[in-house]
Amino acid sequence: MSCHLDNLPSEVKEKIMIYCDGTSLGNLIKTSKRWKELIETSNKFTSKKWSSVCMHEMKQDFIIDILQNLYPKYWLDEEISWKAVYTCWRKWNRINYWTPTVSTFLKKTRNCVSSIKFSGNWIFIATKNEGVLEAVNYITREKLLLYQCNSIEDIYMRCHIKKEESDNLIMENVEHDEVVMQLLHHYIFFDLHTGQTRILPKLYKFLTLKHFESQEVSVTNMSSPSIVRNLNVSNDKKIVVKRKEWVISNVVQVWNGNILLLDYNERSDKIATFEVTDYNFKTVDHPLTHYKVHMFEFLHYSMKNYHLGVMIILKGAELQIIVDGRTRKYQTFFLDCQILCTHYYAGQLFLGSSTGIIYIYRVSCDLDLLSLNLSNYECYLDICSEPILAIDVRESIFKPIIAAGSEHNIYLIRKIYLYKISPWQQYPEVVSLIISPHCHVPAKNRYFSSCNWFL
Repeated sequence: MSCHLDNLPSEVKEKIMIYCDGTSLGNLIKTSKRWKELIETSNKFTSKKWSSVCMHEMKQDFIIDILQNLYPKYWLDEEISWKAVYTCWRKWNRINYWTPTVSTFLKKTRNCVSSIKFSGNWIFIATKNEGVLEAVNYITREKLLLYQCNSIEDIYMRCHIKKEESDNLIMENVEHDEVVMQLLHHYIFFDLHTGQTRILPKLYKFLTLKHFESQEVSVTNMSSPSIVRNLNVSNDKKIVVKRKEWVISNVVQVWNGNILLLDYNERSDKIATFEVTDYNFKTVDHPLTHYKVHMFEFLHYSMKNYHLGVMIILKGAELQIIVDGRTRKYQTFFLDCQILCTHYYAGQLFLGSSTGIIYIYRVSCDLDLLSLNLSNYECYLDICSEPILAIDVRESIFKPIIAAGSEHNIYLIRKIYLYKISPWQQYPEVVSLIISPHCHVPAKNRYFSSCNWFL
């Protein structure tokens, strides 16, 4: 008499799950409805198991990426589905098996797009020409003009209020509390609760303000001694630190308990030094500490993308990537175009080009960014004939969305799987080989078989 897996006691099933990795749990989900209900039921055991799977199989930076996208207020004790985090990561690992649908989401006539950001069902769009900040609901197509000022260089989204306290937003289905607009000489904070604004002046045009989870760091005095302000937005604690031996010229990045500062000494022949500190501004042992750069060249690079300890810098036809104090310079002429913007998310590096193509590279860890072959991309998306100036990603448990901003249009790229594959297989397999005109997959990444599983 054989014992069917469905008839095992729950305690035995949980014992089996303890020894399963993410792929095995995904396969168990497909065996029967009872296993599916057990694994997908939200309780203390399954949540702890999926959390353990994420911690063991995913890099910490990738976990933070997806958490910030799915649950922008995860650091305020928001309830997290770790299975959703893991599933999203596995889907991005299969990006070369997507067939996307590209649609022109918003047509603009005069304004040049400088930055786009997702928040809930909304896309926030900033422009350079007339300094317009507007929000468009990508589901209902509702459009709101939020603010108009001088040229907006960049925007980012802030969270500082718990979910149950943020019911009075001026827009529904938005997940952040503030939009921060970076202008040439100051920052403008637009409150999504009240619609009010506040202004933080810059001392110099290259001075930066950085924000991560509950921490927001800015320089308030660029003389000797320097005064640096660290605001904890969840409990409103302020720390003011005086430095006597050097001048802090820039707050480069804040991430995961660290602050990356750019220190400058006028006697050092215009050479600046990176320093990594904790939230109390005490220097920590990090590979980027004491890394030297030419200050004025660094501050005036055409494009800088800071991501959890990774710096991606564009300077003409040169792409420079710094990871843990190691540097690699790439020449982009291999792609027969100029790279105008970058976006790094959960192991996917997106390069927006002057020919309207987004090149996508996938890495298993941050250090792999130092050994890329730019001519050997994972796949590329042929979006339009205009230069791509901004890229952002909206995570979804079902279908991730990529937004691309050209000079005058916003495009949405939605994922649809062309291939019948399992997200839990080590090597996905292909049934059909009909290639979408928008997605191009290198032949080396195609596998053939008769797999019948759907994602």
